[in-house]
Amino acid sequence: MLYLKSLPGLVSLLLLGTVTLPLLTPPLPVHAATERLTVTLSPRRGEGFQDLLTRAETIAQEEIQRTFNADVVVGDVSLVVMGEHGGLTTPLLSVDVRRDLWRRNPQLSDWAQYYSNARQLLGFNGPSVENTQASGDPVLGSGDVQVTLRWNTIDDLDLAVRDPNGDTIFFAEPSSPSGGQLDVDSNAGCMSRFQNPVENIFWNSGNAPEGRYVATVSLFTRCNDSRNPIPFELSITLNGDTQTETGTVSDQSPSQSFEFVFP
Repeated sequence: MLYLKSLPGLVSLLLLGTVTLPLLTPPLPVHAATERLTVTLSPRRGEGFQDLLTRAETIAQEEIQRTFNADVVVGDVSLVVMGEHGGLTTPLLSVDVRRDLWRRNPQLSDWAQYYSNARQLLGFNGPSVENTQASGDPVLGSGDVQVTLRWNTIDDLDLAVRDPNGDTIFFAEPSSPSGGQLDVDSNAGCMSRFQNPVENIFWNSGNAPEGRYVATVSLFTRCNDSRNPIPFELSITLNGDTQTETGTVSDQSPSQSFEFVFP
């Protein structure tokens, strides 16, 4: 489309001869972006679980506000605050909120999802994490669908599960709209080393969507100098029946995927 800024001037130029009109291009639309944030906290000496959770809420509130203030292009913030203790990492809370909704109501408690088993997994209720390390697995969430990854090195392996709706649960997205949850993440980022590393994703009874799932095991970070393949065991439990898959990940083949159907 041609835009004419001065009709009298244009007439004068036409009388003189040829005129070239500028072509004005409308500005390109700006698409809102989603900012994904992960914050990991460790309990301070003498800090109780409620104090840790309050600290997580304060940091989450500040990070969401800072992110929206810093970049006008950000339209959504997806934030996860993880708790870490003794090599185990588990989500404390997660928030997914749009800019316009946050502007109307910047109260974190109205947007946050909390994870009820975090208290026990971090050793605040029942056996300590150190005792759990010595005796075996921590208490894992279970239900209609449960996918559990185990390996025997100090490296950081990651478990991800894509549900039939196309949503993927992994360390940066520890829950899905269908009700799936990642409740245990071991050796995260090599910050600490769990003797019996395990990761677990599950759907509570009655919540798991029917259809095809894909579980993926990935080598996220090596935490020592070894370059040997890392063997793992993947347990897939559907309505109480467990099937076990085995495999390896390495620098040359950093991931393996396994499909299964529920029910």
